[in-house]
Amino acid sequence: MDHVKLLIPITLLLLFYRPVPVHAEIIDISQHSGIIRDSAGNYKTINGRGSITSINTGTQLQIRNPSLPVPTTKGNQFVDISRTANVDIARVGIATASMIRRLTPLAMTIGAVSLICELAAICEQADEWWTGENSDIVTAPPGNCSSIAFGEIQYWTNTFNRTFQYKRVVHSSCEATPAGFGVIFACSQSASSCINGEQVIQKDMGIGYPLPEQARPITDADLEAAETALSDPQMTDHLLENAEPVPVDVSTPPALDAPINQPIGSETITTKDAQGNTTGTQVTETSLDITDAATTENPNQIDVKEKKTVTTYDLNNNPTGSTTTESEIRPPAPPDPPDIDYEIDFDDVNDKDLEEYEFPDIFSYESWGEGSCPADRSVSYGYGNLNLSMQPACDFATGVRPIILVIAGLSAMFIISGIKIE
Repeated sequence: MDHVKLLIPITLLLLFYRPVPVHAEIIDISQHSGIIRDSAGNYKTINGRGSITSINTGTQLQIRNPSLPVPTTKGNQFVDISRTANVDIARVGIATASMIRRLTPLAMTIGAVSLICELAAICEQADEWWTGENSDIVTAPPGNCSSIAFGEIQYWTNTFNRTFQYKRVVHSSCEATPAGFGVIFACSQSASSCINGEQVIQKDMGIGYPLPEQARPITDADLEAAETALSDPQMTDHLLENAEPVPVDVSTPPALDAPINQPIGSETITTKDAQGNTTGTQVTETSLDITDAATTENPNQIDVKEKKTVTTYDLNNNPTGSTTTESEIRPPAPPDPPDIDYEIDFDDVNDKDLEEYEFPDIFSYESWGEGSCPADRSVSYGYGNLNLSMQPACDFATGVRPIILVIAGLSAMFIISGIKIE
């Protein structure tokens, strides 16, 4: 029976349903645009939706969507759309920190790792992200070349609280000695060879120089503190090449690189006069005009209009007139559903013979006199016998029986009707 109840509204919907064509001029291309809104209400790019490239030194993005389907009166037409969007530079650091959490240094491009190290001093060490300077605090200055490794930095503070920095670098004949440093050891006799020629250099850092933080693995707090330093337009390219969403600033909505006009069809008919003589031809050319309609609230809108130009020609193919009209996009209405007679049969299930079963008599009882009054009772006690007559009680029961039946009937009515007495 429940299935029958469900069929009734479904049938009514089928009988009265008619598709309603949507007449739209402003079209939302969010699912194709490459720009989405996240849960925090900020916009960012999606990789894999068309092609996204960084332009203008990382401050803007060019988003190309080839073969974007646009509904028209002639069905979907595929249009190549190119737009320019502004990068939200203030949030580039947040996106970069997210990329650092997601990828190890070896999983990133070399350029990205190098720029992150340069901007925020978060660098690669054994395929991990470390911060702080890779240096040693020593208790004495290096005594010879073997006291310090190539590329290592050492700091030593003397008893007068003056700090010195030491490095082992390429010999000055092959590479200029950094400014402020002096040579204290030559580490190779073949100083003219840039392969073996090395030297230890020293720089006086002054009194009270704060020793640098030692290198250690980064923490979430380090990444949060580095977000400002990482908010650099140079990071835009690296976010794209490492498949990280790029934040988009929609305070100035994305704009089409140029208005689009695309032909979508042409129809030619022969014109005749009242007598049926051919007078020339009429050509109807249909095209799409696509312009910007993006807003701060929805940066993924475009304005689509369908333009028809009707031009008439004489028998010599000379134009004799032309008219142009613009209209909203009105996709062709789907055909009406066929008229079908629906018939539903109720209770068309054949009756079945029910099995009969006779229960055996499983109850036994003793008769209480079949409605007759019990006999008198005689009770013996110390002073003799006491005769008890049951007739007064029987007479009383017979008298109140109608009243009890009425009360029982009223109680049954209340129970059946569900009336509640408060």
